Amino acid sequence: MKLAWLPQWVLLPRSAAAFLLFGPSCRRGAGIRRQRAWQAAAVLLLHAVTAAAVEIPVPKQLKTQAAVGPETMRVFEPHESMGERRVSVDYRGFPMNALLDHWFGRDWREHDAELIFQALDGYRSVIAGSRLQRYRALLAFERADGHDFVVDNPAQRQTRVPLGPYYLIWDNTLDSELQALGTLGWPYQVSRIELTRRADDRTLIPPGASDEVKAGFMDAKDHCLTCHRIRGVGGAKYPIVLERAVCSWTDERLRAFIDNPRQLRPGTSMPAIDGSADPASRQKTIERIVAYLNAVKAADAACSEGSSGH
Repeated sequence: MKLAWLPQWVLLPRSAAAFLLFGPSCRRGAGIRRQRAWQAAAVLLLHAVTAAAVEIPVPKQLKTQAAVGPETMRVFEPHESMGERRVSVDYRGFPMNALLDHWFGRDWREHDAELIFQALDGYRSVIAGSRLQRYRALLAFERADGHDFVVDNPAQRQTRVPLGPYYLIWDNTLDSELQALGTLGWPYQVSRIELTRRADDRTLIPPGASDEVKAGFMDAKDHCLTCHRIRGVGGAKYPIVLERAVCSWTDERLRAFIDNPRQLRPGTSMPAIDGSADPASRQKTIERIVAYLNAVKAADAACSEGSSGH
């Protein structure tokens, strides 16, 4: 399902639709045609109120539109925390759940809902609506201590990376499960949020896929499609077409590259996968991703049409 962006003017309060539906149309003496016209307009407005995707306005406008104030949250900054060394940072941002309710109504709370956080640099992070309901998260726009809104990202050999316009952060200081996820689900430079559903993934899963391949797709969505693409879907930060790229890779070399990209390509900014996980879990993730990429390679005609290795 390809969702089109709806302009900000459709993000009107539902009370406006209720006024159309139950106001002039129900007044004594209103003609049948006029009543039906008002009710038709109300139905259109009720459908328009829930947007499919939102270009996020600047904080001042967002505060006014969403009628929600910023909050402060202290987090262990996962991009800068290494091993047992925890770097605490206080950020200011808007409560994510309140914003999603404002933009998408109740739709984002459906069991199969997912949110796509699109960054200015082409990075793409897909996060289950259930995770956003389970944990407290803010859409941060500044540091609470007045320091520059930047972060060092040693995993990608980057320093003072701008985080704005927005940065999705999680209340992870007392939650070991969130800490174990590391940087997964912490997109920065977020400018757009799109509502989608897991059913939209069907085109990316080869027919007759095994459970391992399906699990590998979920891993690839978290770790690969953030920057790269399969069948036209994914991030645009490094838009390598993976179903063509893997054609020239052996399984052994592919595993080695996912495990430690810089060992095979010194200077690459691609981080090693899931560095915060225990070695056994990490290896299983790599195996599942390789199984998924092999299944796509076998299902698609890309390899027989010629491919470029990466």
